[in-house]
Amino acid sequence: MSDPKTRNGRRTVDLDGRTVAALRAHHARQAEERLVGAGMDRPGHVFVREDGTRVHPDTMTQMFDRHVRQG
Repeated sequence: MSDPKTRNGRRTVDLDGRTVAALRAHHARQAEERLVGAGMDRPGHVFVREDGTRVHPDTMTQMFDRHVRQG
């Protein structure tokens, strides 16, 4: 994993309203899963496996690329 490209490890990304709504819904589902003890031992990552470990960003890129190709 490479270091963040900003000093504080955060960057701003412009997102459309539909994407923001989907991410907020995803975040709410993750919070619910934490309440019932379903993995998620390290909150803060957007995409995690069922056991709470993070999904590597390259994996998400590959999944996205496959989705786009399937159109």
